[in-house]
Amino acid sequence: IKKDTAKSANLAMLASEALRAFRSAYDAGARASKIGAVSEVTRIIGDSPYLEEVLQLLVNITAQQFQYRVCTVRLLDEENQELVLRATQSTDKAYQRKRAIKLGESIAGRAIEQDGPVIIPDVQVEEDYVGHDLAVEQGLHSMICVPLTIRDRSVGVMSCYTGEVREFPADEIHALETIAKQAAITIEHAKLQVRHTLMQEMHHRVKNNLQQVVS
Repeated sequence: IKKDTAKSANLAMLASEALRAFRSAYDAGARASKIGAVSEVTRIIGDSPYLEEVLQLLVNITAQQFQYRVCTVRLLDEENQELVLRATQSTDKAYQRKRAIKLGESIAGRAIEQDGPVIIPDVQVEEDYVGHDLAVEQGLHSMICVPLTIRDRSVGVMSCYTGEVREFPADEIHALETIAKQAAITIEHAKLQVRHTLMQEMHHRVKNNLQQVVS
């Protein structure tokens, strides 16, 4: 419990620092400042070694700063060729329980295939969108899906939804692409950290077992 409390406090502190950095640059109004803010936010996200923290910070900050109704991150399960929901800032439990989607049956999969943003003017009337009922219930309309890519390999996708039908300006798209690329690096780093920790744990267990056998 103490560990979970500490992680929650750390997440809150990181989110607060990231939001301050983002707001400060956005208030300046210049496009260069926006990109600088994006870099600062992703640097703060990169300070966390925990994958779940990275993903939650990513959706929380992105949703708040761009005033999105919902922001989600799905990571690619390469073995099953599925995109699995790993983070959303939405508090609706129905949204949090959304099923994994196959690459070939989703707009998010299209973003990965095209290796670039896919924009849907209104998901409530888009035939290829999976989940019309939930979109209507949540009041979701325009959507942009941005692949999380590292070294020409997609590890997932970030999907952002607005509460009204609107366009996504070029500078907003560029900022989201920058966030996605840097976030992908951070996500991959966090995965490597987990693998390293597991390998160390396995090594210690094998070593201890061997010592017991020798004894």
